[in-house]
Amino acid sequence: MPKFKTGFLLGALVGTCYVLLTTKKSGPERIEGFANYSKDVTGATQDMQHAVKRLGSALTDLQKEIKETLQPTVKDITDEVNDFQFQTEAHSNALQTQLDQIASTIDDINRDAKNGDAKAADAGTPTADGANEPSAKDSDNAAE
Repeated sequence: MPKFKTGFLLGALVGTCYVLLTTKKSGPERIEGFANYSKDVTGATQDMQHAVKRLGSALTDLQKEIKETLQPTVKDITDEVNDFQFQTEAHSNALQTQLDQIASTIDDINRDAKNGDAKAADAGTPTADGANEPSAKDSDNAAE
């Protein structure tokens, strides 16, 4: 790393000397150019400082605005949501009870339908002419 720094500084020095020796500007012209460049850099630096101050002021105003508006608004929204939940809790519970009853009724209907199918199978199956054929259980009872 020290070799790189030494080479970089030596190259910069040689480049500066070359430019100074080969330019067609006179000493006073060169001085005037440096002075103009210096004024431009100073002006740009001052503009940047002013912009940074304005940014800081804007951020301070934004923080103040957030503190004054956003926090109370969030609190109001939270209060409204909690109030809504409180008001709808009884309705929600009643709806859940009704849904549970409906589900229980559907289960009962399905169970009755399965039991009905099993009883119909025990009683005999209908034939093509609509009459019931006796089931194996009925023919056992008839033989006794």
